[in-house]
Amino acid sequence: MTTTTEQTPNPYAPPITDEAPPRTAAGPVNLEDPAIDEALRRLNEHVADPANLEQDARTAGPRVNTTTLVLLVLVLGLGGLAVVGLLFLERDSALTALVPLAIVLLVLFLIIFVVSLVNVLSVIPRRRATEPLAALRGVWRAIKLGSPGYLIASLCPTAREQTLARPELERYPTGKEGSFSMGDKRQVRDYLRRWAASGAGQVRWLTVPKMKVIELGDNVAVVRSELKLQALPQWANILSIVLFLFIRLVGLVVALVLYFSLRKKHVTTVDKVMLRGQNGLWYLYSASLDR
Repeated sequence: MTTTTEQTPNPYAPPITDEAPPRTAAGPVNLEDPAIDEALRRLNEHVADPANLEQDARTAGPRVNTTTLVLLVLVLGLGGLAVVGLLFLERDSALTALVPLAIVLLVLFLIIFVVSLVNVLSVIPRRRATEPLAALRGVWRAIKLGSPGYLIASLCPTAREQTLARPELERYPTGKEGSFSMGDKRQVRDYLRRWAASGAGQVRWLTVPKMKVIELGDNVAVVRSELKLQALPQWANILSIVLFLFIRLVGLVVALVLYFSLRKKHVTTVDKVMLRGQNGLWYLYSASLDR
C-alpha cells in the first residue's frame, strides 16, 4: 500500500510567477563591489566636514528657482496692467484694446506659474533625504526640472568625479555626442538636457510611475525606478502654441497631429545604488543611467 504525503508550502519562499524580471539598463548590482566600499568611505570623509555640508547646501540652491520667480514677476506685471486698464477703460482707447490681451496672458502665465511652483516645492530639501526611496524621488523631480545643483549635491564624492557620455537610448533623441563632468553645474545641466530636461532642440517630459526598494542594507540600498521619457521638437511645440493662440480649434487640431506624429518615447528600468553617509542622508553612487 502506497501513501502520499502532501508537502506544506514554505511561507517564506519567494512567490512563483511567470513574469520575466524587468529589463534594466545594466546587469544585477553587486553590492560586494570594492568600488562601492571606497565610495562609502569617501562619502563619510566628505560629510564629516561641516564646511562640505554647507557647500552642498549652497550647490543645491534655493527651493524656488529663478524661472519660477520670473514667472511671478510676469504675473504681477500683467495683473497690474489689467487692473490699470480696467480703471481707465473708458478714458483711453489704447488701454481698452490691451485689457483683453493682458487678461488672457495673465491667466496663461498664472497657470504656468502655479504648475512651476508646485513642481519646485515637490522636490524635498536635501536635509530631509533620510530614506532612500524619498531621496531618489527628490532627485528624479530635480532632474525633471533640470536642476543641476540639486543633482550634484545628491552625488557622493566619487560620482562627482565622473565624466559621462550622453545616454544611448535607442531611437530617443539625445543630441550630439559629448562628455560631461558631473562636478560642473554647466556640464551637468547640458547632460540633463540631453535626455531628461528640455533642451538640445527638444521639449522633454520625464515621469517615474514606479519605484521600489529591492535591496536595503545598513548603508547601501538599491532602488528600482521605471522611467518614461518623451521628447518633441521645440519648433513643433512653439508652432503649436502660436497656432492655438491665433486659430484656436484648427490650431489645436494641428498641435495634436504634430504631437502624436513627432514625439519620441522611451521606457527603461534603472537600478540606482544609494549610499547613506554618517550624517544620515542618502546619496547617489553614480549619476549614470546604468547605476
